Amino acid sequence: CSKNIILVHLLFKIRVNKEKLLSMSELKANNSNQWILSHEAENTYSDLNSEATKDTIEEAVFELPHTVTYIEAEDGTKIYVVGTAHFSEESQNDVIKTIQNMRPNIVMVELCSSRAHILQFDKEALLEEASTITIKRIRGICKQNGLFNGLLYIMLLKTIASITRQLNMAPGGEFRVAFIEASKIPRCIFQLGDRPLSITIQRALSALSWWRTIKLLWSLLVHPTSISKQEVEDYKNHDFLEKMLLELSKEYPELGRVFIHERDKFLAYSLQVATRHYPGIERPLLVVGVVGLGHISGIVRNFGKVTPEEIKELLRVPEPSRTTIIIQKGFKYTAFITFLYVGYKMFPGTVKSIMGIPLKILPSKIVVSKDVTTQISQAPIAGSSEKFLEKVVEIYINKVLFA
Repeated sequence: CSKNIILVHLLFKIRVNKEKLLSMSELKANNSNQWILSHEAENTYSDLNSEATKDTIEEAVFELPHTVTYIEAEDGTKIYVVGTAHFSEESQNDVIKTIQNMRPNIVMVELCSSRAHILQFDKEALLEEASTITIKRIRGICKQNGLFNGLLYIMLLKTIASITRQLNMAPGGEFRVAFIEASKIPRCIFQLGDRPLSITIQRALSALSWWRTIKLLWSLLVHPTSISKQEVEDYKNHDFLEKMLLELSKEYPELGRVFIHERDKFLAYSLQVATRHYPGIERPLLVVGVVGLGHISGIVRNFGKVTPEEIKELLRVPEPSRTTIIIQKGFKYTAFITFLYVGYKMFPGTVKSIMGIPLKILPSKIVVSKDVTTQISQAPIAGSSEKFLEKVVEIYINKVLFA
């Protein structure tokens, strides 16, 4: 259970809605990582560079939460990194207080473009999305990341959905409040500072052996995840979090390297980039970072030392071996046949009409609960048989596999 929770703390998969976000430029080492503006950036920061404002900021330092870590760059840029827990209301309050007190030029968050849509959706919409696995969502995930990687995403989504339902809280609240508070500051730059999630997943799977990958998937699938709000707040204790991360790294050192140490470097580099020169912005800059608490020590250790060449290596996805390709293809066809079998046993007539062939060779029926049967009987039959079968599979996934 604790390992599943840690994985969620490190990683939660969400899609992107880019239309409402304004792109400024791209990280030189990573064309898919965007810079986002909450306001125009070309005008000067006269209101943030006055002596009165600087004095106010200096006084506010003493009122910052204990989860804030201070870093000063060589050029004098002041960086305040807020360590958070991803399902924590207290973390959201810490972020609000820090940004309101410091009024930064730049806010950097632990998000990539594929997870940026949480900045746009309200809590109710995110709760609905995070707690429901639809066939459309599964198809999109598998199309974007491949079947095997997609199934790992879905297993993680299962864990996220479980925690979301228990806490009635959508993940990423600290990033949404950071975006809202940054948008209140004239011409504040909002930066997405994390490595693309798809690259992180692919590098993690490449690092694991096939046996350990299957073991991880099985753990995510069968081990129940139960967590209280108090346990989430316990993540804000450095000793507790370090203990949990150490436990994960002992059993899966490859995951610890990819999910934690590599992303420590990437986030540190994003803060380095945030300190560079911007037209119309006077130095020294003031930057606020919002990241998971487990990344703080690694960011402090790596800040100012990460090179563009290292970032290019961290963005590289190793080529799969021939054995990996064979196993992935075998897994793909096995999964297809399994879903076809499930659909046929529940609704043989529908599958026959779709496939155009009799499937008499498939044995014994599948028994499901009365609740599932009731939902399936109420599923809309209007439209194509393919859509009806999709609805059946969606109900099966949510009520049987992810119950």
